[in-house]
Amino acid sequence: MDFKGQGTTEYLIILAVVIVIALVVVGVLGFVPGIGFSTTEQQSAAYWRGASPFAVLEYDFDDTAYTFVLRNNTEQSLTLTEITLDGPTTAATALSVSDTVVGAGKTASVSGTYSTAGDDCTDLGDTKTFSYEASLTYNTANLTGKVQVGDRPLVGKCQN
Repeated sequence: MDFKGQGTTEYLIILAVVIVIALVVVGVLGFVPGIGFSTTEQQSAAYWRGASPFAVLEYDFDDTAYTFVLRNNTEQSLTLTEITLDGPTTAATALSVSDTVVGAGKTASVSGTYSTAGDDCTDLGDTKTFSYEASLTYNTANLTGKVQVGDRPLVGKCQN
């Protein structure tokens, strides 16, 4: 018995399976808008929780203010002097942190208001999502002006 259309049908089924797998991979990797954002946010948070000398445990931005919860991952006391953010709507904005001393292994909360118009969440559009390259300037007991530059941006959504 010879089935003339069987080879074509099998080929189409295999092609359909490959297309479905490709769509799942594309969605997981974030190439489809709205699907991959939370993955990027989670990756950013994971990186910053393990960063050194300062780990950024939590961060929050809204239309008027910012808050960071930091942990000193070193064995010496550090003085945080500045946090600088650079993103699509900001141009290397320095956030004042009032020389915050963070003991070895300790956490500290740093918050304040934006000093320049356009630095806040109001320019981010309807989604209120942000991605800021961040650097933290600090002093040790012996050196001043050391800079920790993040390998990944701070990513998230502004809280209103």
